[in-house]
This record gives sequence, C-alpha cells and structure tokens, in this order.
Amino acid sequence: MEEQIKQWTREDLVEFHDKWYFPANATLYVVGDFESSDEVEAMVGDTFGDLLPRMGEHSVPASRHDVRPPVKHTYGNLDKHASAYGFGEHLEGEDEGLSVTVPETVKPSIFRHPLLHEFSINMFCKLPVMRVKNLQDLKRSFIGRVVLSVLKFRLNSHFASDEDLKITSFDLDFSDSGREGCTVTTLTVTAEPRHWKEAVQLAVNEVRRMKEFGITKSEFKHYCEALLRDSRQLSEQAGTVPSIDNLDFVMESDALGHVVMDQKQSHEALESVVDTIELEEVNSYA
Repeated sequence: MEEQIKQWTREDLVEFHDKWYFPANATLYVVGDFESSDEVEAMVGDTFGDLLPRMGEHSVPASRHDVRPPVKHTYGNLDKHASAYGFGEHLEGEDEGLSVTVPETVKPSIFRHPLLHEFSINMFCKLPVMRVKNLQDLKRSFIGRVVLSVLKFRLNSHFASDEDLKITSFDLDFSDSGREGCTVTTLTVTAEPRHWKEAVQLAVNEVRRMKEFGITKSEFKHYCEALLRDSRQLSEQAGTVPSIDNLDFVMESDALGHVVMDQKQSHEALESVVDTIELEEVNSYA
C-alpha cells in the first residue's frame, strides 16, 4: 500500500477528486435536536439551494454515480443454496458496480520467531451484507446474532474449563463494515505454541458441531432473552447518545443499505419479531 501511494501524482489526485467529489454525488446527513423535518428541509434549502450539481460535458448537469467507487469483493465460502443468505439479492448486483469472485484455496502465511510466547491464528471471511430493510430481514439478522452468541460462548467455555490445553482465548467477531462494504467474520485462536494443534482443532470442531446439530432449546431461550435485554437497555439510553455517535450510526447504516431506525424504534421492531422465531429456523440458519 505504501509503495502504491508513493507512485500517485498530483494529477491522479485531482482526477479522482473531479470524478467523485461534486455536489450531485454527495449525501448530506443532519443529526440534532430538531422540532420537525420541515425545519431541517428549510435550513438545508436556505444553505445549499443555490448550489449547482456541477456541469458536465455540453453543460449537462452531472448525475450521481451508481456506486462510489466501484468495489470488487472476493467472498469466501459462498453457498448460493444457503437459506440464511438471500444471495440472489446480493450476487446479481453487477448493475450496481459490484464484482464478485470466489477465491481459490489459499495456504496460510506463517511467521515464527523464538521470542514469541503465544501461538495465534486469525481466520477471516468476507460475505455480502444482509441488508435489514423490513421485519423479515430484522428477524434473520437477530437469528444470526443468536447463533454467533452461542458459538462464541461454546468456544470460550473450553478456555475456561480445559486448563491442560493452555488455550489463552477464542474470539469471534461478525459485523458489517461500511468501510469494506461487506460483512467481515473473524475467528482468532490464541494458545501456547506447543498446544496450537489442539486449539485449532477445538475451534474447527465447534464450528462443525454448530453446523451439524445447531443449538439447544435452552441456549435458544437464554440468548433470545439476553439479546432482547441488551436491546432494551440501549433503547433506554437513547437520549444520552452523543450526536456524533448518532451521526456515525446513521452514515454507517445508510452506506450498508439498512433502513435506519433509532434505538427505541429498533427495540420495538425487535420485540415484534422475537416471538415469531422458532428453534428450527435458528438451526436451519446455523
């Protein structure tokens, strides 16, 4: 990356700026304590009403680009038959400027040094963003959170109970990334060097067990209640969230294609779908 940046010229930067940065291609976010949307619209009109979209060739107003800028994703473990993902919605998006490729098997890069005291392996996987636009999407998203919460607990239960393996930690993260334009899954396993094989095998076995057998009824009930409780706490704290954090949330959600809801709206919507979820649906997702 550093070598690429060093090769850029001033002309390259000016050309990029002229291509992507102009009023018609911008998105304006307004966050604050406003009385009404009419007030905001009037303020925006007064401030930016005379701003031209930018004139293109032959004095034709420039239009908004479909994708800013085009993104090429290399997704891992794509299964177009997986019911948890509406892959048809995401992978048929060539008209949106998306380019999708399936990677070949890549051997891991290994770094060794006698002064290293721990073994650590990081496994990454990119997947299309599962956009939340309606209650059915919200239900699917919540089911995914339940599955991953159970898997994370199972992984860490080995760290807590099996001292002979000397496993330092398991860490699992599954989150949408506005910067990457996709969902990034990361599994990190840390252990003492001489126990690295056992640590990796445990992680792989738990993932396979989840896929094969799903979760139990008690796990399903416990994590539904726990995640709903977390959502309720967030809704109760809605008035204390700084405007800058709200702005970051709105921009991130919009960039990912989610319908934007505040904390109270999100919790109310979540309450309306949780009771409709069946254990069989969760295990089908898993």
